[in-house]
Amino acid sequence: MDIRVIIGKIVFFITTYLLPIPVFAAIWRRLTRKLVDSFHEAAARPNEVQTEKLLDILKRNSSSTYGMKYDFRSIKSVDDYRAKVPVVRYEDIQPYVDRMCKGESGVLVSEPVNYFACSSGTTGRSKFIPITASFVEEYKNHQKLWFAVFGRSFPGLIRGNWLTIVSNKIEGYTEGGAPYGSISRVLTVRESEIADKLATFPRGCFLIDDFDSKYYAILRIALSNRVSVFSAVNPSTLIMFCKKLNQFRDELIQDVERGTLASWLKIDAPLRRRIESKLKPDPRRARRLRQLVEKNGELRPKDVWPELCGLACWKGGSAGFYLRQFPRWFGDLPQLEFGFLATEGAFSTPLSTEGAKGVVAIRSHFYEFVPADIRDANPGDPHPPTLLAGDLETGKEYYVILTASNGLYRYDINDIVRVVGECGATPEIEFVHKGGNMLSITGEKVGESHVVRAVTAAAESAGVRLHGFSVSIRLDEIPRYVFAVEPDGAPSRELLEKLLRGCDLQLKQVNMEYETKRDSGRLGEPLLLTLEQHAFEAHRKRRVAAGAPDAHIKHPYLFREEKLLREALAVTGEVP
Repeated sequence: MDIRVIIGKIVFFITTYLLPIPVFAAIWRRLTRKLVDSFHEAAARPNEVQTEKLLDILKRNSSSTYGMKYDFRSIKSVDDYRAKVPVVRYEDIQPYVDRMCKGESGVLVSEPVNYFACSSGTTGRSKFIPITASFVEEYKNHQKLWFAVFGRSFPGLIRGNWLTIVSNKIEGYTEGGAPYGSISRVLTVRESEIADKLATFPRGCFLIDDFDSKYYAILRIALSNRVSVFSAVNPSTLIMFCKKLNQFRDELIQDVERGTLASWLKIDAPLRRRIESKLKPDPRRARRLRQLVEKNGELRPKDVWPELCGLACWKGGSAGFYLRQFPRWFGDLPQLEFGFLATEGAFSTPLSTEGAKGVVAIRSHFYEFVPADIRDANPGDPHPPTLLAGDLETGKEYYVILTASNGLYRYDINDIVRVVGECGATPEIEFVHKGGNMLSITGEKVGESHVVRAVTAAAESAGVRLHGFSVSIRLDEIPRYVFAVEPDGAPSRELLEKLLRGCDLQLKQVNMEYETKRDSGRLGEPLLLTLEQHAFEAHRKRRVAAGAPDAHIKHPYLFREEKLLREALAVTGEVP
């Protein structure tokens, strides 16, 4: 065995079994103190830091085709930048990206582009975002601070493995030969052989194509190891992890008892051998798992892995529906927000496990903010009035405009954030929802955040547990909202009717325009569509099979047309 592997295993044993958690916490705080203090110093002067960041990006890319078109060399201030460079969306820069995908250099950026990150395609087909070394460093400025907060929040992480569900597969190659895939590929992938040998979860597990095989393999390894932290970008992934734990629990327990790996898994032979080499018969562990099933009727991570000390995932926007399911599986474990992140860039970094807020990541990229009401009133304005981070007001909502070292200049990401506090002079923000991602047939403007709050409250009030839901509009003579729900089990018609009444009532309470349109008769009585069991899981599988990164798939809360909802969720029946 490689001496480096032996040393790594010794270090892991010492930290996992011998190092006191308070000692680790003290060491970690000391190691990260300079980084945290440096961020707080920068947070006291956000506009100055941001201006420096902008001018640096422009200087480095002034010789690019785009830089010469807009004369980056002549830009000496933020005001110059606002005046010379228009706000754009992806369709505006796609011709430049297409040239880069064909292998042309120096188009949007001056430095080499060796990878393209694909967006998850929430608002359309996937977008190709150029990735440069400078951009990766900008993104990692967020990651370094996040890891500092992560260790401070969960010092108990040393008592087990960190299980994070990632999508770091290369999906294909551009015409020019550059690979493309998830942004995770360039941020988390373990390239070295030694790193993969030391890893409890081999990288290959996360690259398994078959949906069920991937989850089973990860769960099988986890059940033979200590796990102290679960993380996934989307909280829906963590809920799926819990569902798969119970879907396969009898077979998993049998495998734990025998030290085997299910024969039906669709994985290649080398990975199977790699996983099987880590497994040993453990009748005692299997007996304990069966006792948990007998006692609770299901396997819950909080019971299966008593070393669990925390969770990490998105907590903003529409994540609340899944977060409310966490106590069943994870008890009261603290949850750390990943931050407001996207394929295009990192926008905020949380400094604690409190809420979904994060401080604007002023040392990563350059950001401008447009008041939401102004942007909505003039959606096509290429030069909207923008504010810098230090100019925002608590309680107000803003669209975010991004400039980064990936060739995105004044890029309208079409996301809305709300300012909820401040760190020094830098605002703390929460993601609200995508701009324009709403239903509005009579001017009611119902967004994701509205339906998540309404349906979640209605389900709790009715006593109906939901695996998921989506909302659309039926274009009858009088338009009507359609609430498509996947219940857990088979609730009675009376309970479902109560759920529907609650959805209507709660949506009125969270959206005054919906209330007005309903009360005036411009919107008719809503309808309830009960989906088949596993409808949303099947939708997720289809997205994965089509090439979408599993860890990045977002729950489809809104469909502008009922036809699209039915196609996505394979609905054939009519509303009862």
